[in-house]
Amino acid sequence: MTERLTQRLVAEHPGLLARIHAIAAALASKTPASAEGAAVIRRGLATLKQELDLHASLEDDAVFSVLEPELLERGGIALTPFKEEHDEVRRHLHDLEHALGAASTGAAANLPKAAQAARDLEGTCEDHFRKEEEVVFPMAEEILTEEAWGKVDRLAEAITASGFTR
Repeated sequence: MTERLTQRLVAEHPGLLARIHAIAAALASKTPASAEGAAVIRRGLATLKQELDLHASLEDDAVFSVLEPELLERGGIALTPFKEEHDEVRRHLHDLEHALGAASTGAAANLPKAAQAARDLEGTCEDHFRKEEEVVFPMAEEILTEEAWGKVDRLAEAITASGFTR
């Protein structure tokens, strides 16, 4: 059997969390106090944002778009709360970018805001990933047919091939 998209997404979670934790730790240690430190964190954040955008798109537009109708047909849950958590992650990323942008100009008062945004991002992603791994992805494994997984794979290939960014 080939690797399911959900398995690939779960395998990405530790790396994404490690990058988030590194940014939060750097902010907590006051690393961005210099313009150079802030630039390093902003570059890491830009990469993280791209990775999280693609990750969320694969979930929303491939897995969830195929799984949700199947769940609803069986009287199950809508996946709207998970999609809303993706929006929450994007808001935290935006807040972090904004605070770091201001911090790079020497406005130290924004470092606490950046650190808080990073902590918020950590908490949201940890909780979200746990729910996916314990609830949503196991439901997908149980419910989706081979035909449905084929559709998930085709959607994922199209998303990845498009060089997707939100």
